[in-house]
Amino acid sequence: MPIVWVVFFNLIYGVSYAQAPPFISADLPEKEGFMRYEAFPKAAPFGDEIWVNEVPLKEFLKETTSMKFWDIFDEDSWVYLSSGSCIQRYKNARGYEYWKYPKGMRLVHRLYARTSPQRPFELRLIEKLGEEPDARWLFASYVPVNSSSMEFKRFEPSQADFKNLREAAFEIPALPKPLQIRLKRVHPHTCQTCHDMRSQSNFLKGTKRVAGPCGFIPSQSSSGKWAESLQKWVEEYKNGHGSGPFCGEVLNIP
Repeated sequence: MPIVWVVFFNLIYGVSYAQAPPFISADLPEKEGFMRYEAFPKAAPFGDEIWVNEVPLKEFLKETTSMKFWDIFDEDSWVYLSSGSCIQRYKNARGYEYWKYPKGMRLVHRLYARTSPQRPFELRLIEKLGEEPDARWLFASYVPVNSSSMEFKRFEPSQADFKNLREAAFEIPALPKPLQIRLKRVHPHTCQTCHDMRSQSNFLKGTKRVAGPCGFIPSQSSSGKWAESLQKWVEEYKNGHGSGPFCGEVLNIP
């Protein structure tokens, strides 16, 4: 991608690439004290194009009624808040809720194929770099250095081997014979654009467009599966840290 478009994404979507480390470990969340949560709805794409035994995934699942998407793929999601920081909650008179995330907050989304042994094939990381009004977020996607490695390298369009890294293939144990999975990874800028469109900041009049979290937001947090998952995460966070992840007082939306 030409440098002019990289600059465009930086300015318009409030994203940054320069500070993303070139290599990370696939077990970063466990090593650095992230807290796992169950994301709902499960809407993040696993690939731009996915084939099973050289058949497009959707067609394969229609023809194979005994197998579902989650029999082939898996995921986990994690949140990290630096020591002493908290998420500030805001509400208005109509009950609409907004979260202001602290600087240094990080979220990780790991994608797996149900191989044997099961290993992540992609890790997506975002981190809040600044406070409002310059609430920029770091975005980075990482892929394995090789098929058996837990060391992951940053995956971005400026790399010479981007086209090769974008292709991935796996074998999934199944009967009567293993499944051959092939996919084209989601383009990193597609992820950033989606985050920008879904970011809660865009729902507040006058706020800057920023590509922040789209799965860890207050939307529908009062009921449903996400509410249950969020409550479980809050309790586990309290047990692990001695205090909750949210600041004590709920403020009025400014």
